[in-house]
Amino acid sequence: ALEQDLPKMEAAFSDLAPLSFRRGGRWNLTPVVHVGLRSGPGQDCEVELDIFLRQEPLLAEKDFPSSEEVFPLCAVDFHGVQAPAPCHPESLLERLYGADWQRTVRVWSHDFNPFHSLAHNPDRVTMSLEAYSAMVTGAGYRAPVALHLDPWESLKLLEGAGVLRKLRSRREETWLEKLQ
Repeated sequence: ALEQDLPKMEAAFSDLAPLSFRRGGRWNLTPVVHVGLRSGPGQDCEVELDIFLRQEPLLAEKDFPSSEEVFPLCAVDFHGVQAPAPCHPESLLERLYGADWQRTVRVWSHDFNPFHSLAHNPDRVTMSLEAYSAMVTGAGYRAPVALHLDPWESLKLLEGAGVLRKLRSRREETWLEKLQ
């Protein structure tokens, strides 16, 4: 997102429970805002999406794409939802993740590999895509399915099923394991 669009983003997310919007943090010098999903009023967010605020022109940076690497956009199916994505992402993926990006997974998490610490190592947990897929499948992961074509109806279904409360509970149970 462009930094100049921050007021529009704040206005778009005001009073849209269960969503929340907050400013906070930086990735190196790039400001970050967060759109979160709450299990109830007054709760912390169970899930947050980080949005990095860039300035024009969008130049290629170590962690960010240039406008040429992103545009033109096309629609791709993302588990039943049509989402905008770069039409030709291969060169960007190779630049950011290496020539082996189609075969290798670099696992990263705020929980065990914080960027702004001396311990940060982007290759700390690296494995083949095949091994990673087997591990994720073995852990019981199932690809998400769009619950409803209308995203607001999907959010209502998530709230009613208690998914967000379960997510919070599971995260609280396992946070120490992730650090180990």
